[in-house]
Amino acid sequence: MVNLRFEKYLVGYCGYYCRKCDYYTGVLRDNARGMLNLVEKHGELEGIASSSGLNLDFRNFVKCLRWLSDIGLCLGCRAGDGWSACPVRKCVLEKGLDGCWVCKDFPCDKIKSFEAMVKSVKEIREKGLDRYILDNL
Repeated sequence: MVNLRFEKYLVGYCGYYCRKCDYYTGVLRDNARGMLNLVEKHGELEGIASSSGLNLDFRNFVKCLRWLSDIGLCLGCRAGDGWSACPVRKCVLEKGLDGCWVCKDFPCDKIKSFEAMVKSVKEIREKGLDRYILDNL
């Protein structure tokens, strides 16, 4: 039996369902760890990158992979976790709304460039939050 009351906290303010999010599931972190392991295993990549003509900063690339590898799992913004400086989150909280799906200004400039979120909000508006969750489990 699905606990919809709990699952509603796993729908971000932007409408994206956390169970599909690469931060929540750890896919982003795990893939970065895999890539970091490969890069560290193949030390020759730094030389190849520097001679590629692409003006790559290989050391910063590796730093970024290390950073991504250490990202903890996100518990979802509506549960108080996630990116605290998220402009969508700030906007929704300032307006005192449950999420973008109830905002009269949707779609606004804060969310327009995020296709998956816009699609999610439209789906929530069309189906309702409960049906959206059940369809995406």
